Order: sequence, then structure tokens, then C-alpha cells
Amino acid sequence: DNMRLLERLLRQTQIPVAYNNAKRPTMKLSHCHPLPLGFTSEYELIEITLNTNWMSHMIDSLKNALPDGILLYDIRISFGQTQSLSAVINRATYTLSLSDIVSAEHFNERIGTIKKANELVIQREGKSGVTPVDIRSALFDVFIQDNTLTMTLGLGEKGYARPTEIFSLLDTENKNALASLPFHRKELF
Repeated sequence: DNMRLLERLLRQTQIPVAYNNAKRPTMKLSHCHPLPLGFTSEYELIEITLNTNWMSHMIDSLKNALPDGILLYDIRISFGQTQSLSAVINRATYTLSLSDIVSAEHFNERIGTIKKANELVIQREGKSGVTPVDIRSALFDVFIQDNTLTMTLGLGEKGYARPTEIFSLLDTENKNALASLPFHRKELF
């Protein structure tokens, strides 16, 4: 939905986006690590390839066309980039307010156990069925501060962990409630 919105905005503002050479050409846009359904975010990265050089008036027209609730904070220009943005970004920080779920003390012991563990094997469901996956190398940090669970997790080809997987390791009793939890992405690295 966000990509369709961006495509419409780029057409509306007449920003000269490059198209691929397929039978049905599409804009050269990519959303860096899209969010799972139901997650919120304050840090999204989108890569756009243009047909021409970036002009300062383009940012103003794009900002003015954005609907309420969607803000454009920064634009950076990249020349001769060899890797995609998704290949370069390899970590994300997520938060989850525990206020309505469970007390923070409930997790403190489990967090200590998870941080000390050499491996964290979960059962991940994929196209070819359920397979065991060790996600320990993709867990960089997890802590609770001000009744908010904060997780810094790996992304990409070298291994990844989902916030829902970490939460299910911390709270084995509430696995059925995972789809309704208000996870929020704070930052990408």
C-alpha cells in the first residue's frame, strides 16, 4: 500500500522516475525491508532511481503532496551505488510497550537467559514447511526500559530474527496474542 501511494505521489508531482525495461514497465522503486502487517514505524527507507538529476524543488513538491500522518524527513543522493539499500541495511531496532500486556519483571529473568544462550532455536514456518533456525546471531540486544521492550535484530541474508520470534521466546504463555501486539520499528542501521 505504501509503495502504491508513493507511485501515485511521484506521478502527481511529475518527478522523473526511471522505469525498468520490462514488457510492462514499472518505476524503479524499492522499499528497504518492508514492515510486516500491523507494525508501525518511524523509520522507513525507500530507494528511487531518477531519469535526471535531483532538483531542490522536487523535495518541496513531494512533501506538499504527502497525506497527513506521513512525513518525509530526509533525502540523500547516491551516485554510482553498487549495492541496493536492502543489501546494505542489516539491523533494525523495534520497541513494544508492555503496559497493557505484562509487567516488565515478568521478562527480566528470561532476557538474562536469552542473552547468555549460545543458540536460540525456533521453529520457522516457510514455503517448504517448518524448519528449525538458530536466531542467536541475529539478536544484537534486548532490554526493558520504562516498561518498553527494545530489541535490536539482524536483517538480511546473513541471518535475521523477527520481533515476534524474540517475544515468543520471552513470553511462552501468550504466543496466540502475537498478531495483535503493537510492535514499532524505531530505526534501521
